Amino acid sequence: MLILVTAIIYFLADYPVQLTHFLQFGPYIGIKNFLPTTLGLLFGPYGVFGALIGCTATSCLLSTPIMSMLLEWICIILPGVGVWILWHLVSHSHKIHFKSPVNYFRYLIIISALYTICGLLSYLFVEGGAFNEIMGAYISLSFLVGIPVNILFNGVLCLKPVLPPTDRFSPNAETIKLPANKETIQSMFEFLNAFVCKNAIDNSLEPNIQASLEEIFQRILKCSPTSDISLQISYDGIFSAVLKYDGPHINPLVLQKDEDEIDQAGLLLFMHRIQNIGYRHINNHNRVRFRLADGLSALLTKAPESLEQFNEQLEEYAISQKVATKIGRKQLFGLQNCLEELYIRICGASPDVKMTINVTYDDTFSIRIAYLGKKYNPLLIGEDEDEMDIASLKLIKHRALRASYKYKYEENIVHIVI
Repeated sequence: MLILVTAIIYFLADYPVQLTHFLQFGPYIGIKNFLPTTLGLLFGPYGVFGALIGCTATSCLLSTPIMSMLLEWICIILPGVGVWILWHLVSHSHKIHFKSPVNYFRYLIIISALYTICGLLSYLFVEGGAFNEIMGAYISLSFLVGIPVNILFNGVLCLKPVLPPTDRFSPNAETIKLPANKETIQSMFEFLNAFVCKNAIDNSLEPNIQASLEEIFQRILKCSPTSDISLQISYDGIFSAVLKYDGPHINPLVLQKDEDEIDQAGLLLFMHRIQNIGYRHINNHNRVRFRLADGLSALLTKAPESLEQFNEQLEEYAISQKVATKIGRKQLFGLQNCLEELYIRICGASPDVKMTINVTYDDTFSIRIAYLGKKYNPLLIGEDEDEMDIASLKLIKHRALRASYKYKYEENIVHIVI
């Protein structure tokens, strides 16, 4: 779906301009020129591939010369993939934001270098090259239009960045080998605690890290490993881990037939904590890697103390992120109030529900609530709701910058930005 949407956006920004001959600089120049770096930075290879499809569709409809189309491909692939990889290689938080001059200069330097290469390569595709046109059009639009679009998408939509699938670890990476049995989990926790203290990782992140490692370690044990489990961890603003072990090809990231609801809820919470994950099996060798997402994650049940504990964790998270001093107690209370109203509505519709919740902050609060079961949208007014319920729902929508709901693969997902 993401590839299709980005393809349509590129096509609509390209086809009318070329069809009306609004710009006479060749098929590779137009108002679309901000899209390769923008789509690449926001959506990684998915955005780049979508732009390629949109470009190809326009070229086929207008019978664009093959060499001009190939040049446009270069101007999409190289900057789109390049800015995506280079931005995250030097980013400690991996967030795509422009909060300081350093962010602007880094973005400008990256796109200038990439489009310089594209401009030089243009001499291979069109007679006389198109160096000046590419440098002028692509860099100016990527900077003047691309940056506001990135700010808008990340501030209002709170997109989770697509991270490059690399096992690059910072110099602080450490490795330990653990026997494949439950008794060694405590040894893993001791190793983790020492790593957290050594690298001065925020205390609010440790429960998420510990719970995630415990969940994936327990799931790997169910896969009957035939050797010690090698665990390598690193922290460069985001916690990363790679686990390696020998054994049969059983993917620990997939729910097995003999697992119950508790296992299902644990796996669901683990997957919602993760920002980037992968598994592969080669020659009896299994490898699982993941990066934790920013923010606070938890599993909530119908028990009242479940929400109370999460509210306490939320306050600690706000303090650790130095958010409480910036937004004030009143706004934090408003966030907690919205969470409580959503929690009550979801529990009222599904009494036995187990929901995972993830809260992140980056100028705005992003709240994602996921729960399995029948389709239920808590953002809609039910037929049997009274005036108090309706007023509470209106209050949520009044406080939110945006609110959305989707139902996919028997999973309900509510996303609110405040």
